[in-house]
Amino acid sequence: MTNAVLYVFYTSPRTCALRLKLMRSINPNVRFYGICTDRPENIHKFKPVFDELDDAWVFPFVNPKWHWHNLDKVVCTWFVERGANLPFDRLLVLDWDVLLLNPVSTWTSLVDERSAKFIDVWENTQPETNHWTRSTNEEFVSFCARYDARNGTRPVIYNAFLFAYVVPRRAFTDCAQEVLGYAGYCEYRLPTILRSYGYDLENLPRPQNWYKFANVKGISITAGLILDEMARPDGFRLFHPVFEPYHSSDLWMSLPDRIAARFRYRNVSRLVKEVLKRCLRRARSWRLDDDSQAT
Repeated sequence: MTNAVLYVFYTSPRTCALRLKLMRSINPNVRFYGICTDRPENIHKFKPVFDELDDAWVFPFVNPKWHWHNLDKVVCTWFVERGANLPFDRLLVLDWDVLLLNPVSTWTSLVDERSAKFIDVWENTQPETNHWTRSTNEEFVSFCARYDARNGTRPVIYNAFLFAYVVPRRAFTDCAQEVLGYAGYCEYRLPTILRSYGYDLENLPRPQNWYKFANVKGISITAGLILDEMARPDGFRLFHPVFEPYHSSDLWMSLPDRIAARFRYRNVSRLVKEVLKRCLRRARSWRLDDDSQAT
């Protein structure tokens, strides 16, 4: 079975290049493909990222908002235009700000020919409570109308976060062209269409409190948490989002180095707080001096 990673990126070339280098060091037999969705005038900045990829493809730029709402169409366009000619049996799709620190096979081995796994997928039984699936959302109405015309029934809606998911090649062969024909929002369009083709949708393995390790609020996962998990043999190894450009030496430390690093992070935090307190005290004393002179 040929495993591959599809890495989608549009910013922070240095972080992306180091992220790929790190993943390649763990996965020497995995192919790494990439999609760059940045503006044409910025593409040259991503040469260090392209150098870490087995194959790179530049998506025809629309605008950042469209890319965000249509991440599934970006990936399906890649498959139709490029990926169909590249070797892979299982594909792990990752956003640029995912930090993955265990073998790709840990995730891809869990997917068979008729399943797809996401970091979080669920049946949306209350579509009116979600902005994207309300009956007042014109794109959702269009999505349902097209689905009904094709299948003779309204869709059973599934939602999923798309920053990390695994699919077999067959899923793209079946569904990529179909996805491109629908209006709507990526987080329900791709999983709903996959389900309509008979694919089982399940969650990837994750801790019970996985929101500590992966969130969609743009809050970068702390270095302390990552180091703590790396120190545990059964620690979680997928983090999102992580914006810092980590080197492998930052993460694979000896136990004494880890302990020292943890104290260093804590002490830096304490030092910053102490400096801020002193600055506030000094500012207050200056204000008091100015008030006494004014009187």
